[in-house]
Amino acid sequence: MTSKLLIGMTLFLGLGLSACKTSRDIQKDKGSNKALDPNEIKTLDAPPASEINQGGDSTNVGKASVQDLQMKLAVAVGEIENLRYQLQQQNLRNQEDTKSIREENERLKEALNQLQQGAQVPAAAKISKNSGNVVESLWQQGVSLIKSGKDGEALVAMNTIIDSYPKSKRVWGATITSGMIQYRMKKYKEAALRFNEAIDLTAKRSRGVSLPWYFQGMTFYQLGKKEDAELFWGELDRKYPGSLVNKKLAAMKKRKTMRLPSDPFEDVPNWEDFTN
Repeated sequence: MTSKLLIGMTLFLGLGLSACKTSRDIQKDKGSNKALDPNEIKTLDAPPASEINQGGDSTNVGKASVQDLQMKLAVAVGEIENLRYQLQQQNLRNQEDTKSIREENERLKEALNQLQQGAQVPAAAKISKNSGNVVESLWQQGVSLIKSGKDGEALVAMNTIIDSYPKSKRVWGATITSGMIQYRMKKYKEAALRFNEAIDLTAKRSRGVSLPWYFQGMTFYQLGKKEDAELFWGELDRKYPGSLVNKKLAAMKKRKTMRLPSDPFEDVPNWEDFTN
């Protein structure tokens, strides 16, 4: 073999070996940190369309939320308007009550002036010294007004005895008749308060003690609280079974339709006998 042939074979083998890669070389290429070409990489910028469909249409969800808020806002506005209307009505009622109180105060002043003139007690000092005469004058005036049907003025006279002379002997009569007047005026809540006070006063009395239980039951019955009414009437029957008003009540209950009297003074015509 000539020298030229040996040199050619050597060059051929060298070039062939340099062009081949071993498995170790391939592993090294795979594990290299060579920068990737972004043009050759496909990435997901958003979830697949199937996941979006499973989650619902976000636009429709937004519209539903807005409609729900609008409905809630409309309800809230309606409630505010209703509250504003109720407050306006309450203010009107308060104004009417204030007017009634002022008118009642004026009647009280007038009634007191008349009573002082009738009793011939012009001076305040003389009134304090002769309070018994003033109370008796107030009582007689109140009774006269009741019989005349002037309930508002009669109520002023009786309330004056209760508020100004709480230790007088006429407090019991003024209390029970005050409740009777208010019952006749259909002021049942106010009447119930007076009859309750009269019940408290029965502990020191022996005459007329059945009346407040009887009238209190009537008052609660008029207020639509029939069960409460039966409680007071039950006590009336237990404590005073032979009383006139208990017998009257038993007769009323026997009727097919129970009708309560509208005027307690007509219902118990001898009411003055129970107030002395």
